[in-house]
Amino acid sequence: MLILFFAVLSSQITAQTVTVYDTFDATRTVDTKNTKSDHNNLQWNYSLLTRGAFVFTYERKINNYLGLEAGAGPTLYYDFFYYLFSEEFQNSLEWGDIEKNEYKPGLFLSAAAKIYPKQMVDFEGFYAAPTFRYRTYNYTTTFSDWDYRPFADPPRSYNRSLKTTDAVFIVGYQWESWWEVMINSYFGFGWTTRSYDRIDRVSPTTMTRVTDSGPLFVIGASLGFTF
Repeated sequence: MLILFFAVLSSQITAQTVTVYDTFDATRTVDTKNTKSDHNNLQWNYSLLTRGAFVFTYERKINNYLGLEAGAGPTLYYDFFYYLFSEEFQNSLEWGDIEKNEYKPGLFLSAAAKIYPKQMVDFEGFYAAPTFRYRTYNYTTTFSDWDYRPFADPPRSYNRSLKTTDAVFIVGYQWESWWEVMINSYFGFGWTTRSYDRIDRVSPTTMTRVTDSGPLFVIGASLGFTF
């Protein structure tokens, strides 16, 4: 029995490993296999408020070179950036006959593959991201005073929508601030296709669907955290 006791005690002692760290030894390496890393990145893209959308994105780490991201949220009002450069805005300045717009919720969806050419460290680093975005906007427009006629027609309301599809190549950088908030900034170029309802100003009872497309420049930023 005594021999058995010492055999068990000896096996327990040899099974333990004691590691002593020398604070002055700069050559010590980290065992990356046992180091816990973050695999999830949740962000609020506040810059998309300028496009009328309240959007959150979720990125999942595949490996140190690749993350897959999906975004979703409602569109709560109009895409002001598009509207300022649209034919509709120029016509409204010329005619002065838009009485009001009432906005209804729409949908924003996005998907991206974020490539980190120099590897990420818990999502920190430079990345390039082929990105797809789909947006819908719903609103009701009320017009009055057509052509400034002396006897104007009564106001008329129209249910309208704007649908936009964007294909963009984005370059960005992510880093974690000292208060452990992940900051993301980016810019990119691509192509956009829009489909919207246009009201005929000669015959205000007529509304046609118009589709156009053109180049697109995007710039933005988001805030979030990793886990």
